[in-house]
Amino acid sequence: MESPDRVASSPGGRAALGWACAVGVTGALGLVGVALLNWAAAALGLFFVRAFLPDTAASLDGGRSVVLPTVAAIVVCLTTAVVGGWRLSPSDAPLPPALTGALWGLAGTAVGYAVLWAGFGFNPLG
Repeated sequence: MESPDRVASSPGGRAALGWACAVGVTGALGLVGVALLNWAAAALGLFFVRAFLPDTAASLDGGRSVVLPTVAAIVVCLTTAVVGGWRLSPSDAPLPPALTGALWGLAGTAVGYAVLWAGFGFNPLG
């Protein structure tokens, strides 16, 4: 019989996991917002290009260039946050469990943003 998971079953481990999930989900929603703002800016730019150059063949390719990097960024963000909060937050950490989990959620958001940046090929915020 396997021994119980000490990290996930301890109260501090559950608190760290909960905070990591909460901050990770919030970060993932922020990544979706960044991707949608970039898509909207591209759509607005395409509108003006087509308005002033009606013979152009410019298009947004159905949003496929936005969806794949965004989904990859969300998956990486949530994976980093949840795995960090669940497996890598020791119950005897010097920081409080809530802070440890929140830091893992922020780390997941940062890694997700880096994936979004690499997927878009440019900094989506600037």
